[in-house]
Amino acid sequence: MDTAHKVRAPTIQKHRFVKCLHNMDHLKNGLAGGSSAAVAVALLNPLDTIKTRWQTRPQGTAVGSMHELGVQIVRSEGGFVRAMWLPGLVANASSILISTSTRMGLYPLFR
Repeated sequence: MDTAHKVRAPTIQKHRFVKCLHNMDHLKNGLAGGSSAAVAVALLNPLDTIKTRWQTRPQGTAVGSMHELGVQIVRSEGGFVRAMWLPGLVANASSILISTSTRMGLYPLFR
């Protein structure tokens, strides 16, 4: 029999979703993306704190700039770390860690 005309049996290719489940790269990518996003949020938390305080300050408050507001907050609440980093840090960092890890980890499975 001529090998050039040999008919091959159809092969069943696994679906991309099944292949991704066996590969742990999606878990690594999710954790790496979530961790880096949480670090970014942690580093920028003082700016977020100032922005939130600026938006929620009483209307009659005489503050010239966001920098002045930041200085006032640090002086009145006892130090930079306590006044600027701690408010909302755990909530912001954990929420972004969970959401970004989930999004980046599951994207390859559903694209």
